Amino acid sequence: MKGLLLKDFFNLKKTISMYFSIIAIFIVYCVLSKRNVFLPIVPVLIFSTMITGAFTKDNDTKWDKLAITMPVSRSKIVQSRYVLFVAILLIGFLLGALSMIIPITSGNAKPLTAFELLLLGTQISIFAGCTSMMLLYSSQNMIDKVELVTIISYLVGVGLALGITQLAGLFTSSKLASLIIGTVVGLLLLIISYKISVYAFIKKDFD
Repeated sequence: MKGLLLKDFFNLKKTISMYFSIIAIFIVYCVLSKRNVFLPIVPVLIFSTMITGAFTKDNDTKWDKLAITMPVSRSKIVQSRYVLFVAILLIGFLLGALSMIIPITSGNAKPLTAFELLLLGTQISIFAGCTSMMLLYSSQNMIDKVELVTIISYLVGVGLALGITQLAGLFTSSKLASLIIGTVVGLLLLIISYKISVYAFIKKDFD
């Protein structure tokens, strides 16, 4: 699995400067427009979209057809992609945590508010990642429509994140606690998503 991860990181390395550029543009925009309160949410959302880029790269090179002939199980192939997603998510989360400094020091957001936004962005990213990877592993046709899958996944991500947070709010008056509950639910769904993706990929027929 280490080799699979190294392959993905090498491929993403070629485009990572683009993602940093997009984040930088958003930061400049938010600062100039005096909306830097939203900065903590930006890095994790943008970085999480890298996972669909990995699928696109594999599809362009027909990697999956080659991978299934290697001495590695299909479940390990899927597992490496989910590990990659978690790694990307952690990087985005850390960058989001660092970007909290700007709205906090400028007085536009309290530390708690900035952290809550970061958690919300993380939730959306987790739910979107769960959705996109399940769809892409379930159908070859979906990979050819990766842009549409990305849009659908993030709409689902926003809906689930807001819905679960609101539902959790029925049991606690703390917004932070609601967001933490939502994030935990997201991680549980990530595990379920992984199981479904493994099953779909094992059953998948490569012509």
